[in-house]
Amino acid sequence: MIRTEAQDLYPGAVVMNGLRLDTVAAVDRLSTSSGPAVRLTFEPADPRVLGRASRYDPEDQLLTTAVPKVSWELRYHHRPGKHLSGRPAQQSARLSAVYTVRDHHAHHLAHLVVDEIVEEHSVMTHTPVRLEDLPGPGEPTPAPPGEHGARFYTLRGIGPTALSTGDDVRARLAALQEIHVRDHGPVREDRGVRVRQPAEGDFTACGRCVTGPYDGTVLEVTIERTHHRVTLDSLPAHWDYELGPEMAHARHQLLRTARPTLAARAA
Repeated sequence: MIRTEAQDLYPGAVVMNGLRLDTVAAVDRLSTSSGPAVRLTFEPADPRVLGRASRYDPEDQLLTTAVPKVSWELRYHHRPGKHLSGRPAQQSARLSAVYTVRDHHAHHLAHLVVDEIVEEHSVMTHTPVRLEDLPGPGEPTPAPPGEHGARFYTLRGIGPTALSTGDDVRARLAALQEIHVRDHGPVREDRGVRVRQPAEGDFTACGRCVTGPYDGTVLEVTIERTHHRVTLDSLPAHWDYELGPEMAHARHQLLRTARPTLAARAA
């Protein structure tokens, strides 16, 4: 997940409102008596009703939960000759900025031959899940989407740890609760000795364990990847650097790998 200013959102972006995921249907930039503003219209869960609209200051930050990216892998080999000694038959370079693809030395050295340029589209999505929806004890995590995808779990607001299975999630939650009970209770004196009492309640309600109201929520993280063979001529025009989320989403749409919207998936 990344925090994105309202003015930088785009149709198709998925944001988290509390524990609800909303897909942006339209972005309108307004000029009001109090200054510029951004109106976001969200896709409705029921396509028969109008989408909800909210107004934000341009710098207001929303949590974007579906983050699209574009990168390229340049594959090339050396022409036969003595310079091949000790070198692999084929080499590759993974690149994220457009200019590094165009300017890579493999295009310009006579003893190198470019075999192909592979463009990778990926979307990393964070989705809240209930404990009862996790894989049961001893069960594996469901297969990730697509041939080259990935799926794992994490806890919102509590470190970057990737948890592979439902068992890992339950163990992590139990450990956090144990720390809370052991270390965050009140301290009382007993015959002149200060003794910490066990803390009560869940760690997600403890200001020393978490900093936000939804911290500790279990999130399922999926990474969807698709690959396309492209040419130099088909690279994004008039742009040299890494594609930001809005441009990456547009590139996904151009090559027809855009992620389905929430409303479309629910239909």
